[in-house]
Amino acid sequence: MGKKLPINEFKEETGRGFKAEIQGTLIQVGSAEYLNIVSSDLHHESRVYYTIGEKQGCFIIQSSYRKGIFEMLKSLKTIYLLTLSPYFDGLYFRQKPKDKLNFMKQHDQDHLMIGDGLNDAGALKEASVGIAISEDIHQFSPACDGILSSEKVSKIPSILDFSKRTINIVFVAFGISFLYNIVGLSFAMTGHLTPLISAILMPISSVTVVGFVTAMVFMANRRLTNQTTTEV
Repeated sequence: MGKKLPINEFKEETGRGFKAEIQGTLIQVGSAEYLNIVSSDLHHESRVYYTIGEKQGCFIIQSSYRKGIFEMLKSLKTIYLLTLSPYFDGLYFRQKPKDKLNFMKQHDQDHLMIGDGLNDAGALKEASVGIAISEDIHQFSPACDGILSSEKVSKIPSILDFSKRTINIVFVAFGISFLYNIVGLSFAMTGHLTPLISAILMPISSVTVVGFVTAMVFMANRRLTNQTTTEV
């Protein structure tokens, strides 16, 4: 193994880069702004710049997009990018974790936050609904409402549609339960229900409501799945 060189000084600026001095040589790694370098970044790539003494260069990271990602963006409303152009209502670059969190706090309306890193954890927790995108859902668990495999990111509109349908089903189930209680109280107040009959009807009503919800959610999921398959 090579000899380890002592680091005389090390300083990091979150979200920008870091610098260190090794045997009198200053080494800096980070954004072009941090290193005072004139940047020529393209929209389809990202660059991490470095300087070692008088020498400078950069690492070029090519951007790649998952299948169906742009179709998914078109189907959503009011999209902000915290970190192409035609798909977003607002672009915010060089956002630190604290900046993303503050952005969520400034919005009073219900909002959905989608992030793919631990630096999004604060914003994911603050959002009305936070969904983390992960390559491995078994090893990534930030403070959020749901974790979605990166391969399924294009399914977000379908997930939102399914959520709306599920909410409607829950309201209908509450209505059925309320009617059960109204009818039951009416009979009980007139003296037509004995304790034995009441004990039998109570679990039956609960099973009926639960069965209704289960069946309706299954049907909604099946209908949505068939619709998605047809579109594909």
